[in-house]
Amino acid sequence: MSVLNRDEFMNRVNAYVGEDTSDEALSFIGDMSDTFDELNKGSSEWKTKYDNLDADWRKRYKERFLSGSPEGDDKNDEKVKDDDRALSIGFGDLFT
Repeated sequence: MSVLNRDEFMNRVNAYVGEDTSDEALSFIGDMSDTFDELNKGSSEWKTKYDNLDADWRKRYKERFLSGSPEGDDKNDEKVKDDDRALSIGFGDLFT
């Protein structure tokens, strides 16, 4: 399936309708034209939102490395009590 531009799409609709000038055919052509325009408008809005989001994430990612280490972060040094540590873990301990 190919993606058609507006002129190609309307030519296909016109070929489908043919010489029919009834109210239903004209309504169909109008609906197809409006639908194509609305869907096409949505794709440009999506691209703008995507570009803005991408720029925002790139900025955050860069700032993350330039800002240095967060305060209070001692290289993930976790203070775990000796009582909370397992001395040994066996296969059976995985399922209890």
